[in-house]
Amino acid sequence: MAHVFISYHKDSSKVYANQLADHLIASGFDVWIDDLIEYGTNWEKVIFKAVDDCGAQIVIMTPGAYGSAWVQAERLYAQKVNKPVFPVLFRGDIF
Repeated sequence: MAHVFISYHKDSSKVYANQLADHLIASGFDVWIDDLIEYGTNWEKVIFKAVDDCGAQIVIMTPGAYGSAWVQAERLYAQKVNKPVFPVLFRGDIF
């Protein structure tokens, strides 16, 4: 089964992202979250490969995520490669 890729902003929703990941794993889903990136690896390659391999992406929406170049790049790339994107409004406005 393909994993669920969780995209979030570290400063505004890291705790929630980890709680969501734990809940999804407990519910039987495979989950990829950036905590799985090993120190010293090429982050960009690892992240986009994880998006390529995912079955769906969850974007945790916060004002910080809206302003995050990484969150936006992950979301746009997922759309580019035709992955379903599921937004979860945590704080702020929908984007």
